[in-house]
Amino acid sequence: MDFVDKFLDEYKGFSKFALVWLAKIAHNSASGLYRADKYFSKFFRKNVENLNNSFLFVMGDHGLRFGRLRRTGTGYNEDNNPLLMVAVPQYLRSNEQLILNLKSNSRRHTSQYDIYATLYDIARYARKESFQNWDEHDFSEELGKVRGGIRARSLLRPIQYDRTCEEMEIPDQFCICEKQWHTIDIHDENVMKAAQFTVNAINNFLKKKGAGEKCEILHLKEVIISI
Repeated sequence: MDFVDKFLDEYKGFSKFALVWLAKIAHNSASGLYRADKYFSKFFRKNVENLNNSFLFVMGDHGLRFGRLRRTGTGYNEDNNPLLMVAVPQYLRSNEQLILNLKSNSRRHTSQYDIYATLYDIARYARKESFQNWDEHDFSEELGKVRGGIRARSLLRPIQYDRTCEEMEIPDQFCICEKQWHTIDIHDENVMKAAQFTVNAINNFLKKKGAGEKCEILHLKEVIISI
């Protein structure tokens, strides 16, 4: 935070960009965020003038990695769809088209690819029209075409409501599209066989890679959930 504090006051009159990743605050526990509240409050209040002329993104890269909350529906969704907040320069907050786009897109299917397109939009495309025109724009020409659709769209422009993980090139394990899951009895014979098969596969993989003597042999203790 001290680095950003100093950075914002440097290079007066020049456009600048900073990526600041505060990984330790809540990496292992969500409660870490509360201990940092006063530091964030002090930083934003002190730099309000600089930030009023900036695009500000506050975001996470994933949700909680373990624990009871991680195993809930909310924990699952947050892991693949972490926090993202966007603040635009003060002089653009009266642009009805831009604000409408942002509000609509807050309920759209988006990904980190879209954040990249947004940064590109700010640095290159939107600048050409003095940040006043926020109509839909296809960035496939600038960012490259992909199989199945358009992977990246600017969050500052209209995004259609029916995007799929396939066209956004999001692997199945990270896709947040709702699926019809059915809970299976954790004591079901097939569930136990599948769980034991997974444990055996991990042990065999470690042995094959020459790590069998270095790593503890895994044993199945219990099945917590099965779907």
